[in-house]
Amino acid sequence: MHVLARKTGIILTMALAGLFVGPASAGSQRVQLLSLGESAAAEPSSRGGGGGRESTVSEGDRVDLLRDVFLEALDDYFYGLSAGELARLEEAFERLSDAGGARPLEAEQMFSAFVGGRDFSSAAALAREWGLDPPMSVHEELKAGADSPKVINFTSADEALVEEFDVGDVQMAVVVHPGCGFSRNAMDAIVSDPELKDFFSRSAVFLIPQDLTGDLRRFERWIRKYSDLSIRVVYDAEDFAWVTSWDTPNFYLLNDGLVEDQLTGWPRNRTVDDLRGWIQSAGVTLPE
Repeated sequence: MHVLARKTGIILTMALAGLFVGPASAGSQRVQLLSLGESAAAEPSSRGGGGGRESTVSEGDRVDLLRDVFLEALDDYFYGLSAGELARLEEAFERLSDAGGARPLEAEQMFSAFVGGRDFSSAAALAREWGLDPPMSVHEELKAGADSPKVINFTSADEALVEEFDVGDVQMAVVVHPGCGFSRNAMDAIVSDPELKDFFSRSAVFLIPQDLTGDLRRFERWIRKYSDLSIRVVYDAEDFAWVTSWDTPNFYLLNDGLVEDQLTGWPRNRTVDDLRGWIQSAGVTLPE
């Protein structure tokens, strides 16, 4: 699963439907924890002589509270992926670091968050500071003033380009993820069927959702397995307003950039004949 479901019931329901749940809004206790961490660290005690009063919270407890704040902020950003949530996460990490509580684990999580937010310069700086592997080299090739959705396209094992994505040129878009077994099953079924493989290679693009994968090389290696298909990584999910769900897999049948129909999931009993029938029922002629 490319994201974490919070309740067993959600996991079971999604599994039976043959898909994995995508990023969604999540509640948070971050503000409560932050307030508690700050006030506890400064709270005076009636013990001790003179006018001074000692804190009732140990330094270790304060670090634990700050780590909780960081994890709550990470959880929020994991589901929301907004710039504001990333800024709050970075602030929480800096507070934890200033208190001497940041470990390599938190540094790696912050690194992945920067990559997920497409802040590659901050990711590179953090990697140098903590001795982490540097992020993949990602360059932009965009027209001046371009405001269309963007995707990441890999040009080699270590380099990628940010390109404009013209949904008007696409007949089918499929949301998939290498960490999703249902996605892998769907794609393996497609490439094993000559008719569907021909259609998807000519008329479809596969979109890997924006997430907190820190090493984009993982995607590049997976994409190489399906070299006949067009697979891109979403740069910013907010730019893809027509994608109503980032659960994987999700098939969107498009006409001039508008969604005409949608097929969600790949349960165990779904076959290529089901997929073929759905495509043809929308009036699409498959190549013979």
